[in-house]
Amino acid sequence: SPDGDVLDCVQSHLQPAFDHPKLKGHKPLDPPERPKGSNSTDDLVISIQKWTETGESCPEGTVPIRRTTEDDVSRANKIGRFGQKPRFVRRDSTGNGHEANPALYGDQYPRFFTYWTTDAYQTTGCYNLLCSGFVQTNRRIAIGAAISPRSSYNGRQFDITITVFKASLIVF
Repeated sequence: SPDGDVLDCVQSHLQPAFDHPKLKGHKPLDPPERPKGSNSTDDLVISIQKWTETGESCPEGTVPIRRTTEDDVSRANKIGRFGQKPRFVRRDSTGNGHEANPALYGDQYPRFFTYWTTDAYQTTGCYNLLCSGFVQTNRRIAIGAAISPRSSYNGRQFDITITVFKASLIVF
């Protein structure tokens, strides 16, 4: 990517989410239907990341994944907690949006992120696709990649709209 990220287009069924024991052997499903009243933007292509400014995206059946570098791992204060939030945060949650996180990415760029936990950050929870469990379905947005263009103080301002659907896994 022009902003320094290395992105790989990975077959959807080979993404890290499917390393999770409850997802082993499963394949990604079609994204869930949008809630009533929400507008579909499938035909609207908006570039929010530099790597897509020329219309580039991953091929059908793949998803973009930001490659974790040796420098990324070396910034972690404990290797076993790489990509996780501090444990003093006490709640079960999923989160998404944008943030600048030099400890995780090594720069001040705002980046699109997701985060999830099911046990108040005790043993589960992770940023983006760094741990198994979060399924990426969009081939045009790289979770963890820098957002562009960027707003600037006393300058032009930009915004993005993000929609994340939570699907329950039913295993028979």
